[in-house]
Amino acid sequence: MIDHIHLIPELCTLTGLSEAMRSDFHVMKDLSVYTRITPNVRMKELTNFIGSFPRNQEANTYLQKWQVSFEAQPVRINARIMDREKILTGHQGKNEISLGENAEWSRDLRKDLLSCIGLHNWLLIYTARDSKNAMEFLNAFNTVAPRLGMETRPPLICELRDDRTESFIRAIRQNLSPQTQMVVCILPTIRKDRYDAIKKFCCLEAPVPSQCIVGRTINKKQTVMSVATKIAMQINCKMGGELWTVLIPSKMLMMVVGIDSYHDSATRGRSVGGFVASMNHDLSRYFSRCTFQHTGQELIDGLKVCMTSALRKFQEINGKLPERVIIYRDGVGDGQLPAVVEYELPQVIDTFRMIGTDYR
Repeated sequence: MIDHIHLIPELCTLTGLSEAMRSDFHVMKDLSVYTRITPNVRMKELTNFIGSFPRNQEANTYLQKWQVSFEAQPVRINARIMDREKILTGHQGKNEISLGENAEWSRDLRKDLLSCIGLHNWLLIYTARDSKNAMEFLNAFNTVAPRLGMETRPPLICELRDDRTESFIRAIRQNLSPQTQMVVCILPTIRKDRYDAIKKFCCLEAPVPSQCIVGRTINKKQTVMSVATKIAMQINCKMGGELWTVLIPSKMLMMVVGIDSYHDSATRGRSVGGFVASMNHDLSRYFSRCTFQHTGQELIDGLKVCMTSALRKFQEINGKLPERVIIYRDGVGDGQLPAVVEYELPQVIDTFRMIGTDYR
């Protein structure tokens, strides 16, 4: 059995994009010419590529050896064009956004979100080196938030002398109160250990919504307004607000459930099963819960507990149980589909029976 594989650097080639490349606007813009193309252009490029095989002697040799051939043109099938969805925003969905050909509507969401939560008590923590950027971000945030419908008040500002992880945690602990709605940390660099420590503290030790911002994302005046808008939307969602919704054709009171499994390579021995369930007709408010399981185990043992909690919460909010439950199950390979039917589906059915004898 091979314990280690040693790679010779001179014989290896790096692939993908580095952080420096991702942060370079001009590089990403040039790449988008090739990565963000329309279906017609993509089909044309593939057709031209396949059409070049007969003219390439080396390619022909391999194809004949493998007994593989390609049709010159793609297969044509009859299809239908679905109607474009309408995005509903503004108070109670009074504003409609008609999607264009590219299904892009982010620019139309810069005012009047579906529902907003007032940001009245929050912390803004940053280091001395990011002081100027932090103030520019705060000014931009105070400008864009009212346009979205968010009512904001000045934050409690904490300026740190250094960028140690302990300094951020200490600042949060010393300034946090039961009324704090949000903790915003501007981090000088991308460091996973610091980010993880802040999130762990804000999730476990002192549960409070948090937003981490890397300093370089707000250091350009020409983009700070756009960045502040996106961050304001994220903060609104984390506090329970809603950005937009779509028209749900069904008039039934239904609950849509999503289930997935996550395996963290850094934490061997356990995996996490994620469970979310919609709580309203617009499918814009969700209940969430997670379960822990052994590594490599895709099927969630705690599904019954999650489903029971979701149904009771749905009944608490809506006054009655959902008439329909639609489940989307991700994180399962084709070979495990029979196990989902044999193992998970009975748990769901048993949950319905436990909720009420007449509930099916």
